[in-house]
Amino acid sequence: MNVSDINFAEPQWLYLLPILFLPLALATLYFKWRNKAIYSFADEKFFNDLGIKKGRYPWFIILMCSIALFSGIVALSKPQYGSASQKVKQATGTVMFALDVSNSMNVEDVTPKRLEAAKKIIISTLENTPGMRAGIILFAGNAFSVMPLSVDHEAAQVYLNQLTTDVIKVQGTDFQQPVAIAAQKLKSITSGKVLVILSDGEDNENHLDDAIDMANNEAIKITTVGIGTDKGGPIPYYDFGQMMGYKMDKNGQTVISRRMEDELKKISSKTGGIFIDGNNVEKATQELTEYIRSAANKQEIMVDTQDAHQLFPYFLLLSFASLSLIYLFNPKKDLTI
Repeated sequence: MNVSDINFAEPQWLYLLPILFLPLALATLYFKWRNKAIYSFADEKFFNDLGIKKGRYPWFIILMCSIALFSGIVALSKPQYGSASQKVKQATGTVMFALDVSNSMNVEDVTPKRLEAAKKIIISTLENTPGMRAGIILFAGNAFSVMPLSVDHEAAQVYLNQLTTDVIKVQGTDFQQPVAIAAQKLKSITSGKVLVILSDGEDNENHLDDAIDMANNEAIKITTVGIGTDKGGPIPYYDFGQMMGYKMDKNGQTVISRRMEDELKKISSKTGGIFIDGNNVEKATQELTEYIRSAANKQEIMVDTQDAHQLFPYFLLLSFASLSLIYLFNPKKDLTI
């Protein structure tokens, strides 16, 4: 193994190495001050009578601590060697998800509530389609992209798990805005453009037909996943994470939100997609996975793979061994200078 073959997966940790000089300098000054204080207290000939034993253990501590810290920092940087790489073909596809985060998605007519069911469908679908490039758009009264097209499904899962309807302050539901963002994100794809909208279907902005026309002009197939029941339920509102009550209309009556299935079916049928009932999360995930695999744009990409030998366990072992030696050789009863 040549030293030149070694590389670091997390090289930023190596910037901590110069910091080693600070504790080393402080420890050296401390032991010199300590020795001077002891010598000023008594002559060396009285050390045995006073139980003071002259030795090199303090310097041994400095050396071992230095080795332990150095090895620990190097281990954090993940040294490795043997970066033999090869290019392999990997099939992939592209899909955009548009998630409705309007307040009506907090309705609990689906267990535990509409938004949680929608999030679980997206996460489970991504788990079923490794290698698929996916992007996520959030929308309510307006819309924005929170995840560009990427195969990093774990990052999407982390974000979705903590997502609430508070993320967008402008409430309402405008289907045209997520379609516009999807068109921009998918513009480099010539065919197989797929947008999946997860919503209860309430179009408060009356832009449903505009969204359909835009999707057709951009050759985007929209699949809608409808979440909620025909009976519906009241819309809870929250303050600092605590439910304070339910939304009322101007007459003081509780507002009931229901799934607008006809609107969702209209979007999907007029853009060449399909409608999926999202109330059964497991079944919806299966149907959506099968549809994406068949409809999404497919292409083969070249991926670099590496088979590197990891060295950080050896540095961790060296750090642990250095600390162990301090304990094993510690003269517990005598004061060493």
